[in-house]
Amino acid sequence: MATLYTATVLFVASSLAIALNVAYGSMETAGLPSGLALLGGLFLLVPASCSYTRAVTTCASSSATSTSIAFLEDSYEKGKKEGVAAGRPGPAGL
Repeated sequence: MATLYTATVLFVASSLAIALNVAYGSMETAGLPSGLALLGGLFLLVPASCSYTRAVTTCASSSATSTSIAFLEDSYEKGKKEGVAAGRPGPAGL
């Protein structure tokens, strides 16, 4: 979370540096706003990559859960059919 706040501060500082450079600066200080903006972009890249990694992990976990649920549903249906074929009611009286 700190990197997001740092990135925001760097982008605001970049905007202020552009304004101050236009008003009072020279060609020697023209690289300062660009450097601040690039640094802010780097601070945004780090949490974005962490969020991407978390999303991929969550999707993989969700896929495994879906597979498990499908297996349980198939087992339930199979057990229900076998119970009816043997003359017994299915689970929960179905």
